[in-house]
Amino acid sequence: MYHVSKRKLGIGSSLTLGMYGERISTPDFIANNYKNYIKEKIFEEVRKTDFPHWPSRLDCIFLLPSFSVAQMYNAYLKKYDSYIYEVTLEEENPFIAEMDLLDCDGREYEVIQDFAKKYWSQTLHQDSCSLEVLAKGRVVVKELLQEPSRI
Repeated sequence: MYHVSKRKLGIGSSLTLGMYGERISTPDFIANNYKNYIKEKIFEEVRKTDFPHWPSRLDCIFLLPSFSVAQMYNAYLKKYDSYIYEVTLEEENPFIAEMDLLDCDGREYEVIQDFAKKYWSQTLHQDSCSLEVLAKGRVVVKELLQEPSRI
């Protein structure tokens, strides 16, 4: 498994649950990323109602299943501005979902709800290269694989 972060992490350090959930609840984030905040609220509403057995996106650690997906994520969503780590996950069956379903900008409420239901149902593209992993267990940094670009 792999983790992309703007923070420099030490080998052997444990990742912290819920960092994303804390960040998106701040007034600054809501003011500057309101569409993303609302999307996450809708996804969480659908999870609580229809899929309460899955971990919340607001209280987990985000991982990527392969180095190539981590590189794609870093390139397109982080603009090469992050570190890529190989990590060890101490969890048997983490939740795996299609990141493509998180692209909800400009969509109506009902469409976002439908995307959320597909996400939590683990509807995946065939041979997908845009999967993410939600981990609730302990995640430990094994190795730094790539530093942020200097360009």
